[in-house]
Amino acid sequence: MFGIDIALWNLIYGSCKTLGTILGTGALGGAGMYALIITYGVQLVVCKKKGDKK
Repeated sequence: MFGIDIALWNLIYGSCKTLGTILGTGALGGAGMYALIITYGVQLVVCKKKGDKK
């Protein structure tokens, strides 16, 4: 069980670190960018289901 948890953590951390390195902000900046992208996507889906238009 813990092997899968560690592997998942390493995957997420590695992705955040890669994105953060590209932007020059580090892993925390990469995690913030991923959070913004996911939040934007969820907002698009929710607004589409409601029928709201921007």
